[in-house]
Amino acid sequence: MQENKYYTPTLEEFHVGFEYEIDFHPKRDVDNIDELNGIFDTKLVKTGKFEKKVFDSTTTADPRDFTNKYWNFKYLVRNDLIRVKHLTKEDIESLGFKPDYDKAWGERMCFENDYCALTYQEENNILQVVTRKDYIYKGLIKNKSELQKLMQQLNINIKKEV
Repeated sequence: MQENKYYTPTLEEFHVGFEYEIDFHPKRDVDNIDELNGIFDTKLVKTGKFEKKVFDSTTTADPRDFTNKYWNFKYLVRNDLIRVKHLTKEDIESLGFKPDYDKAWGERMCFENDYCALTYQEENNILQVVTRKDYIYKGLIKNKSELQKLMQQLNINIKKEV
């Protein structure tokens, strides 16, 4: 089991369809404001109120293109104002995969759909994809967005969320 349910993503992970959460209402650090002397600290403080978001082309073509300080992904990532949920059993099932408890062993979870079988080791985020004939993927998958992208790249049909 993952010790931490969330992690801070890198800028390279962002793509259209990427699911993340943002501390969308950061507040100014009022302890460092001195209006009489014209000192206004722009340090943002985490509120802990994360909102779910999906990165899309209306957000921006590239997270590194943001110029507004409050929407600068580099700043938000560096200050832990963005987080991503690690891949879970529920995420895999939400894409149409059914658990196969007969094939699971130890910490490995097994899932199937009409096209392939998955084996997932939650403690190290290792996913294996097997078709009826052979292994077609074994590697690191940290979150649901990465799994969706991988399935698309492997041309494996998954349930689309509405």
